[in-house]
Amino acid sequence: MIVKREDFMKLFEIEFNGYKRFQEAKCNVDGPLVAFVGPNESGKSSLLGGLAWLTNEGSHSLTARDQNRRNQPNDEDLVVRARYRIDADDVAAITDLGLDTDALPSLESVSQFRLSRKRDGQQVTGVDTSLVRSGRCGARSRR
Repeated sequence: MIVKREDFMKLFEIEFNGYKRFQEAKCNVDGPLVAFVGPNESGKSSLLGGLAWLTNEGSHSLTARDQNRRNQPNDEDLVVRARYRIDADDVAAITDLGLDTDALPSLESVSQFRLSRKRDGQQVTGVDTSLVRSGRCGARSRR
């Protein structure tokens, strides 16, 4: 089976809070080619390990070894978070997740998909909705 790049949601940002050496770090990975370059012990493998922990099936809690020593995450902290841009095919896939939203997701109302994991291993998913202007001046409403 050939897997095309278009078959996946487009990852554009990764965020770490208390994962290994990353006290608070955000990484923009929005580009056609992304390379992580740096000296030994600079966090390249930690970044990839964090993504693997985030996307693995099951609820594997974060080990003490994988927690940042200076900034240990709380139980409710989102330790690793990834943000994805979505297209029409992705909207159908996230609708199947049964997210707690006021309305069914649509390409007009949803701009991003978030996948996060807490220290206890619980995955947290969500969508970012687009703001639209209402008919009144200065008022904003969400779809």
